[in-house]
Amino acid sequence: MGLDVGVVRIEYLERPNQPMYGFLQALMVNPGVGISTDEDDAESAWGGSWEGNAFYEFHRDELTKRANGWADQNDVSEEARAMLINWLTNLPGQSDHIMLHLGN
Repeated sequence: MGLDVGVVRIEYLERPNQPMYGFLQALMVNPGVGISTDEDDAESAWGGSWEGNAFYEFHRDELTKRANGWADQNDVSEEARAMLINWLTNLPGQSDHIMLHLGN
């Protein structure tokens, strides 16, 4: 068994507008936002939250699925949904994994 070591570097982005801001607020509180608990990827987020901060890692597809579900639940317009998905698609990641620090 080997030991992999990684160093996390946080690149803070400009505070996003709506609908990204609303989705990320919901995600910070509940990493399973937008998906049902019986779906295969309901527990696929890695990370945790504490005192107004959260640190999660998602596969890009899982994050997009959550965003679409959140958009459905919140009656987000098609234009705003497209803006959200485009914003998520352009987030920097590694091997289609995105690690997010969300906090105040």
